[in-house]
Amino acid sequence: MADLLAAVRPRRVIQPGGLCGGALLDRKPAADIQSNLGGFSHILEGCCHHGDEHFVDASSSSVYGCNRNLPTR
Repeated sequence: MADLLAAVRPRRVIQPGGLCGGALLDRKPAADIQSNLGGFSHILEGCCHHGDEHFVDASSSSVYGCNRNLPTR
Protein backbone atom coordinates (compact mmCIF):
# COMPACT_ATOMS: atom_id res chain seq x y z
CA MET A 1 0.00 0.00 0.00
CA ALA A 2 2.81 2.40 0.85
CA ASP A 3 4.43 1.83 -2.55
CA LEU A 4 1.13 2.42 -4.34
CA LEU A 5 0.42 5.64 -2.44
CA ALA A 6 3.98 6.85 -3.02
CA ALA A 7 3.67 6.21 -6.77
CA VAL A 8 0.17 7.61 -7.28
CA ARG A 9 0.33 10.42 -4.68
CA PRO A 10 -3.45 10.85 -4.38
CA ARG A 11 -4.75 14.01 -2.73
CA ARG A 12 -7.77 12.20 -1.36
CA VAL A 13 -8.28 8.62 -0.21
CA ILE A 14 -11.62 6.99 0.57
CA GLN A 15 -11.56 3.73 2.50
CA PRO A 16 -15.03 2.16 2.14
CA GLY A 17 -14.68 -0.42 4.90
CA GLY A 18 -13.55 -4.02 5.08
CA LEU A 19 -15.32 -7.32 5.18
CA CYS A 20 -18.85 -7.13 6.45
CA GLY A 21 -21.47 -9.46 7.80
CA GLY A 22 -19.40 -11.21 10.43
CA ALA A 23 -19.45 -14.54 8.57
CA LEU A 24 -15.66 -14.73 8.41
CA LEU A 25 -15.36 -13.57 12.01
CA ASP A 26 -17.19 -16.70 13.18
CA ARG A 27 -14.98 -19.08 11.17
CA LYS A 28 -11.63 -17.30 10.97
CA PRO A 29 -11.39 -14.41 13.42
CA ALA A 30 -7.69 -13.73 12.70
CA ALA A 31 -8.41 -13.34 8.96
CA ASP A 32 -11.30 -10.97 9.69
CA ILE A 33 -9.14 -8.85 12.00
CA GLN A 34 -6.31 -8.74 9.46
CA SER A 35 -8.66 -7.71 6.66
CA ASN A 36 -10.51 -5.02 8.58
CA LEU A 37 -8.02 -3.62 11.09
CA GLY A 38 -4.80 -4.53 9.31
CA GLY A 39 -6.04 -3.20 5.99
CA PHE A 40 -7.27 0.01 7.58
CA SER A 41 -3.98 0.60 9.36
CA HIS A 42 -1.93 0.03 6.18
CA ILE A 43 -4.00 2.58 4.27
CA LEU A 44 -3.93 5.13 7.09
CA GLU A 45 -0.18 4.70 7.65
CA GLY A 46 0.48 5.13 3.93
CA CYS A 47 -1.61 8.29 3.82
CA CYS A 48 0.26 9.74 6.80
CA HIS A 49 3.64 9.15 5.21
CA HIS A 50 2.74 10.42 1.74
CA GLY A 51 1.06 13.70 2.59
CA ASP A 52 -2.49 13.00 1.46
CA GLU A 53 -4.73 15.97 2.16
CA HIS A 54 -7.91 14.07 3.03
CA PHE A 55 -8.70 10.60 4.31
CA VAL A 56 -12.30 9.43 4.57
CA ASP A 57 -13.02 6.19 6.40
CA ALA A 58 -16.39 4.51 6.14
CA SER A 59 -17.30 1.48 8.16
CA SER A 60 -18.66 -1.77 6.85
CA SER A 61 -22.43 -2.03 6.78
CA SER A 62 -22.36 -4.32 9.81
CA VAL A 63 -21.96 -1.33 12.10
CA TYR A 64 -25.20 0.26 10.91
CA GLY A 65 -27.44 -2.79 10.84
CA CYS A 66 -30.59 -2.82 8.72
CA ASN A 67 -31.26 0.89 8.79
CA ARG A 68 -33.62 1.85 5.96
CA ASN A 69 -33.30 5.59 6.70
CA LEU A 70 -30.57 6.92 4.45
CA PRO A 71 -28.26 8.62 4.80
CA THR A 72 -27.43 6.86 8.06
CA ARG A 73 -26.80 9.20 10.94
